[in-house]
Amino acid sequence: HEVVKSLNDFEYKGTEDLNDYVGWYAILTIMGKDGTERKIEINRDGAFAANTDDRTLYLSVTPDCFGDEWMKLLFPYPFEDIKIWREFSIQTVYDNGWMQGTSPTTFSPEEKMTRGMFITVLGRIVGINEADYLSDTFEDVNESDYYYPYVAWAVQNGIIDSETAHEFDTSSPVTREQVILMLARYAESIGFEFPENKPDSFPYEDIQDTSEEFQEKYLKLRRVCGFISTNDDSNLFNPRGSLTRAEIADLFTIPDIEFLN
Repeated sequence: HEVVKSLNDFEYKGTEDLNDYVGWYAILTIMGKDGTERKIEINRDGAFAANTDDRTLYLSVTPDCFGDEWMKLLFPYPFEDIKIWREFSIQTVYDNGWMQGTSPTTFSPEEKMTRGMFITVLGRIVGINEADYLSDTFEDVNESDYYYPYVAWAVQNGIIDSETAHEFDTSSPVTREQVILMLARYAESIGFEFPENKPDSFPYEDIQDTSEEFQEKYLKLRRVCGFISTNDDSNLFNPRGSLTRAEIADLFTIPDIEFLN
């Protein structure tokens, strides 16, 4: 291959495709100093002109094609704790304003997602007007809290129940069961019609020990449930298990949640 130019001479413009499951590759657009845009493919062998028979090799910015320098190119954000490719979904939730960092330089991908964080992200995705939801709800939700209007929105729309508890418990980790309940309740609140697709039995043993409401919601959102399952050989869904911020970012970037699109 002919080495024609260093990638240091290009500006990153955007990523079109990224796959960390089969072969590790990315297709992105770069722009040279002359304003000419090019699409390149990065894979284990190097960086090449994409979608063409021209396999011109571009000079890597680092000997390791998948090192920190490539991550800075593909993920030009201030978070120092984003190191692995599976968290490309963080770019989507961050760009859309759905999720923010836990500090100016950290996203905390492995930190547990709290109930307050989750209901806030859901409200941001839906695009609620915060000014429309300023009513008091729970004793532990104050007007100065960032999640205050989102909790009020969720209460008013039946997404969370304020009648049986005085506290929302915002700082507690959100569980798989709670995620499914809140997603399904939101879908029902906007009149979304779920497809008829009911299995004869639940694939996870521990779902039989959950509430009737969750079992009903599971049947409606079982594809989403499969996405956030424990993915091991235990045959358990672990409904009361927590989810990380990275897992929630992944969840909200899958195409299965039709009622959020």
